[in-house]
Amino acid sequence: MNSPVLDLVSTFYARLAASDLDGALNLLADDVNWISTEGFPTGGSYHSPQSVCNGVFARFADWIEFVVMPERFISVGTTVVVLGRYMGAYRDSSPRLNARFAYI
Repeated sequence: MNSPVLDLVSTFYARLAASDLDGALNLLADDVNWISTEGFPTGGSYHSPQSVCNGVFARFADWIEFVVMPERFISVGTTVVVLGRYMGAYRDSSPRLNARFAYI
């Protein structure tokens, strides 16, 4: 049985897959605490939907392809863990990006 939190997280990733960035960002809390791994192109901490947009998603504007692929959602109470992959290519560079992610 899905929980409201799992439904919210699933909807976020579905909107990203549908290229609805504004719709996905609108689901984030005003005081979101988004932390991306240091060393990754979007590494750092972001604390508002606008800073997530600028610090994470806007950085992929120069990529010819970038996909966020959730593979598994694990829900326990009000906590959801998402396991998946980032896949893409930066302009004409190789190799292609294929990195695992885990978000809580």
